[in-house]
Amino acid sequence: MKITRDTLVCEALKINKKSVRILEENKMGFLLCPTSQLDTLEEAAKKHGANIDEILDIFNQKSYR
Repeated sequence: MKITRDTLVCEALKINKKSVRILEENKMGFLLCPTSQLDTLEEAAKKHGANIDEILDIFNQKSYR
């Protein structure tokens, strides 16, 4: 399943076992906050000043699936 900017953070965590590492390495180390898991990746990236396009590129590289 491809991860998109509309994917919820909680869904991304279930889809990709490397999600925590990817998000933490990209200014999004907020994963323990329950409300943040209901944001889309794009919403969360905006809140944390992260580049959503870079994050999506990483998520969708074969080596990170």
